[in-house]
Amino acid sequence: MGYRLLGIALTLAAMAFCGAEAHAVSDSVEELALPAMPGGMSDPVERADYILEHFWDSMDFSDTVRSHDRAFMEQNLVNFFSVMPHASDEGRHAGVKALLDGASVDRTSYNLILELAEHYLYEPGSPMRDEEMFIPFLNSALESSVLSESERIRPAYMLEEAMRNRVGTMSADFSMRLRDGSETGMHEFVAGKPALLMFYDPDCDHCAETVAELSSDSVLRGLIGEGKINVLAVYPYGEEDVWADRSMVVIPDNWTDAFADLSEVDLYSFPVMPVLYMLDGDGKVLIKDAPSDAVKSFLRNFYR
Repeated sequence: MGYRLLGIALTLAAMAFCGAEAHAVSDSVEELALPAMPGGMSDPVERADYILEHFWDSMDFSDTVRSHDRAFMEQNLVNFFSVMPHASDEGRHAGVKALLDGASVDRTSYNLILELAEHYLYEPGSPMRDEEMFIPFLNSALESSVLSESERIRPAYMLEEAMRNRVGTMSADFSMRLRDGSETGMHEFVAGKPALLMFYDPDCDHCAETVAELSSDSVLRGLIGEGKINVLAVYPYGEEDVWADRSMVVIPDNWTDAFADLSEVDLYSFPVMPVLYMLDGDGKVLIKDAPSDAVKSFLRNFYR
């Protein structure tokens, strides 16, 4: 299933994210051998599930020379992460539980795994960021007895954030005001047509760059022109005077620009602006908090 190649590709992406101060993942670092596959197991998902559940079988977490070695753990976790997209949801949870159960014999290695999982799978800017892959780590950590009550506060908060507006669930509705002064609900605006929903800040350089990038995309422009999709840009912080100032971020005329006050409600998370969602015509989440490249790739595949 191209496991090693996937690991190498994701390692290169991860190294770009980590920067000079982080421990670079290297081909010179020891890699755990893949578990032997049972005969007759040919289904790719079943194979990925099996690899995840048995990936760490040869690892003795009480061997602190290995389990405390950040470079070793980082390399092998990146390889482990590279299998997760090919597995079932149940396989991911079983694999992560097996990993953390094994690491529970040593708090240092246990905490190192959680730290690296958060770094790669949850932190904004990581090319491997994937909340669906991070959720099993949070669930397993909160179900175990390794963490103290105070240590559970952060993973509990992150789990709450990750569970909010998950892919496949109905997006949270909210009221908003448009530039013409009219008011409507977000779901009412979507009403039967897929929408690219962008939360933005008018004072955000990256928001301006993202708007320029998306507005110049030929596929998105074509879909808007054909009436197949709407683009809704929302300033969610409740400061109408800030929204009125369009000196930095100018929303294109073929998008809809809206103002909402979501600052006092826990409906959406805004880790780094802009935050991009794809919604179907019923308001169901197709993509959550994705980079612009992922949105453009989705549009090309979804509408081809």
